Amino acid sequence: MSNRKKLGWTIIIIVAAVVVTFAIVINNKLHEKKTADLANVEDHTSSSSDTNDDEQINNASGSENTLHTSGVENSGAENTENSSSFEKNSSGTETNGAQNSHSKSESTIENPIAENAAASEAAENQVAVPVELIDTLQPGTVIDEASISDSSAYFKIYEINEGDDIYNRINGKSYRQNNNISLSDLRYLKILYYDFSNQIKVGEIIVNRSIADSTLSVFKELYDEKYQIHSVELVDNYWTGDGASTDIASQAADNTSAFNYRMTTSGKKLSNHALGKAIDINPLENPYIITENGVQHCDIDASAPYFDRASGLPHMILKGDACESVFEKYGFKWGGDWTNPVDYQHFEKK
Repeated sequence: MSNRKKLGWTIIIIVAAVVVTFAIVINNKLHEKKTADLANVEDHTSSSSDTNDDEQINNASGSENTLHTSGVENSGAENTENSSSFEKNSSGTETNGAQNSHSKSESTIENPIAENAAASEAAENQVAVPVELIDTLQPGTVIDEASISDSSAYFKIYEINEGDDIYNRINGKSYRQNNNISLSDLRYLKILYYDFSNQIKVGEIIVNRSIADSTLSVFKELYDEKYQIHSVELVDNYWTGDGASTDIASQAADNTSAFNYRMTTSGKKLSNHALGKAIDINPLENPYIITENGVQHCDIDASAPYFDRASGLPHMILKGDACESVFEKYGFKWGGDWTNPVDYQHFEKK
């Protein structure tokens, strides 16, 4: 065979080998692709199955949660009792709670999201209370209006006995052993009122037993009128060490109160508050003002904008308004009728 023919056969063999090799490679690639596609299909099927299983688990869990919630709602009295037990703190803790409440009312909500969040929080904090548990309600508790079938049941008068919870809160503070008024002369009142956010809250106040019934009637009518009061707590929640400075602290917190065994602001005689026969309503907006040399003075700096009683600012007590009229109806005299000093927060009954 000539060299030329040998070279030709060699080229043919090489080309054939290359073609066969290429075909084998292409076949392998197609096989790998098919295997990968099958694997993807299996993974997708498995994932869908897992998702369905998860949905079934979540649905089952949701059913259990719904049942649990229903159970809680059906045992409302038990939950309320537990809540009341949780809220029974020392007077120091209650003071902090009152101060926090005051701070919240002074803050301004500047955007709808925050406002909605605040509204939701307020709704969550509302309590539906069975009548038999009213005695356990702590001052400051927000009451769900829809749960109140008879508001009169929330207005109650209690005796104060040595050694009981109220005595322990006031003894050595607003109440001290003295020759002018005894413990048996005082009564502890629980009330409902609308705060400045128009929420219904539990309030507390101590007055002389001789005006306990009329005081209860006054606050019941103010509640029926939806008259707003910032807070109604014992002055002992603001105790500073003496009756006079405690009175100023309570006023600065815009707290409505009554009994506080102390002298008058002038310090010359025993105050009617010391006898439990005077009540101060929304004191920050209704200041005690003394005029000297034509200049008005008040212990509470934040009350200065309220010196002008024609300003139209909210929560000021004016002659003939709902607050003044109700107190007058039950025989109370208003300090806003005085000349100098003038005490717009003050109502007393002798």
